[in-house]
Amino acid sequence: MGNQTTAAEWQQTLRDSLDQSLPIVQVDERYSSLEARDRYWKMYPPQGLTQWIPRGMRTPERPIDDIVAILLIERYLQRSSEG
Repeated sequence: MGNQTTAAEWQQTLRDSLDQSLPIVQVDERYSSLEARDRYWKMYPPQGLTQWIPRGMRTPERPIDDIVAILLIERYLQRSSEG
């Protein structure tokens, strides 16, 4: 799970709800929203006039929480494989 915003409260909720033997690992989620926006535009390149709007001013056409989740999983797996 991510380690920012309300992570402590969610971690406690999960600990209260799940088997205590299951580890809960926190992953650094700094800049994940910005990275998810960049990934979104790589996955769904802008079309038409939208492609001329500077990247920082474009707004994804849908929520990108799923892409943030993918990034957090990738960060976790990267950290796990390093040691």
